[in-house]
Amino acid sequence: MTKRWQVQEAKARFSELVRSADSGPQTITVHGRRAAVVLSADDYD
Repeated sequence: MTKRWQVQEAKARFSELVRSADSGPQTITVHGRRAAVVLSADDYD
């Protein structure tokens, strides 16, 4: 399941964000715009 995280929330809950990447790509936004995507290692490979 893909989730959008505001950068402040991603910073505060980084461990949860990394664990959530096992369920699918996690999008990080800055001022409502996509800035980064966190993938699991398996998805990256």
